[in-house]
Amino acid sequence: MENDVSSLVTILERETESYQELLNLARKEQQIILSGNIDDLALIVGAVENLVLASRELEKERMNLFHSISKSLNISPEAETLSELIEKLAEPDSKNIKASQHKMSRILGKLTEVSRSNAELLERNLNYIDFLFSLMDEEGQIYQEDAKKKTTGAKLFDQKV
Repeated sequence: MENDVSSLVTILERETESYQELLNLARKEQQIILSGNIDDLALIVGAVENLVLASRELEKERMNLFHSISKSLNISPEAETLSELIEKLAEPDSKNIKASQHKMSRILGKLTEVSRSNAELLERNLNYIDFLFSLMDEEGQIYQEDAKKKTTGAKLFDQKV
């Protein structure tokens, strides 16, 4: 069981590092959204996808170890939580797991904040694009099925303000 606990601590640390990398990428993504560089945004999204896949694998490993350790400590499946595990483990391991848990929680909180902010920025950009398209449509520029432009009224920039 000691090997499992040591492996669990290592995986928790690797997961924490992975979430920190996701946070760093989310912050870069925010700067890219603000700058409007679509090519860089596509690169960041690809990197995020790869990191999320790696994080899922770490989570699977962590959950397998967690269940194995819980079973060894006679923790019922209904009560299987990291906090319960921390209470049952000896001092150096419990302290390390608790520190990793705390650090991961902080990082995930920040990641949630930045992700929400990015979603709001993208929503604003999409609303602005929709607004521009509606202006063009209101001004009479319509595309027919054969992709030829047909003007039905005044042009977008020919009006007096």
